[in-house]
Amino acid sequence: SGEVKEFTDNFARYMLRPSHRIPWRQIDQTRSYWSPTYRGKTAKLELALRLFRSGMLRFCALCLSSVTMFTVVKGYDEQGNRTLRPVWDQRGPNLMWRKPPWCSMGSPGCFSTLDLSHLGPGSGLGSHVGDLPNFFYGLMLPPHLWPFFCLSGVSVEEFRTFLREVGDKDLVPRHPDDQYLCICVLLMGWAWSVW
Repeated sequence: SGEVKEFTDNFARYMLRPSHRIPWRQIDQTRSYWSPTYRGKTAKLELALRLFRSGMLRFCALCLSSVTMFTVVKGYDEQGNRTLRPVWDQRGPNLMWRKPPWCSMGSPGCFSTLDLSHLGPGSGLGSHVGDLPNFFYGLMLPPHLWPFFCLSGVSVEEFRTFLREVGDKDLVPRHPDDQYLCICVLLMGWAWSVW
């Protein structure tokens, strides 16, 4: 939408807190959480490769904040295998952002605001439910916001070496200034994601 573009193009004005209002000490004291599954370097590199292959990871020259990840059980597939949902720990980085404008969400509470006065006697009312799988991860962030979502604990150089080891050397970023791995899609957990 035009409003979203206006906000993201001018994020420093509309979305970020002024520097003097950011609780830097609180951010520094907020310990981010990595899932035990991803605490080791190899596991982080494998995660980075999965994110990169799925179009969720890019490279940038600047890191303004970093993110970590843990998972929660989403459900079980037909074979009984557990499926996991990634949760991005952004407790510290979220302190850098202003509170987003209010927006309505699809929930049972929305039914209380429906104006049905135009329906006459005998009128039917239907409803539908649905879900957009991985909706957030299909929405690309503007490149100028990527430095706020750098993947913690893995450098571009480590990723380059790992890509060579697994035979994906053609995926290696070519720009010499790119020092950070960054998430380039909308993440659940970011204060502005829902808006």
